Amino acid sequence: MFAVELPGIDHAAALEVLDQVAEWHTPPGRTYQTAEATGIAHPLLVGCSRAFFIKMTPGARVHRHRDPPEVIEHYDTDHIVVSTNDKALICWEENGYRSQHLELGKRYRIRDRGLLHWAVNDGDTDRVHLLIEYRRRV
Repeated sequence: MFAVELPGIDHAAALEVLDQVAEWHTPPGRTYQTAEATGIAHPLLVGCSRAFFIKMTPGARVHRHRDPPEVIEHYDTDHIVVSTNDKALICWEENGYRSQHLELGKRYRIRDRGLLHWAVNDGDTDRVHLLIEYRRRV
């Protein structure tokens, strides 16, 4: 699996953070929106290096990419699923094509951000995740 489920119930906390988001924007050339959450004071975000929401409306895609080496080497990323549908998938290349549905309300740690990966929302509702990055302690 590309994302491993972590213990905890963080859905309500993620919704509290979402309520404090100032604005959404669409990165140039992309079909999804992001909203910065790094500066929001909330216990869920204590100790994080970066936090942001990503919203994929029906039909949206996150482009195929590998994260930069400095991110892969020094950071862990968690996804908290705020809203989703059965046709919202995270996909990756590892001995062929793979996909995984991340369940509503759960928290996942991305296993290997160096793999080629992307996301699709082929459902009828938005897919919203809170992404939280933590610097690994050495």
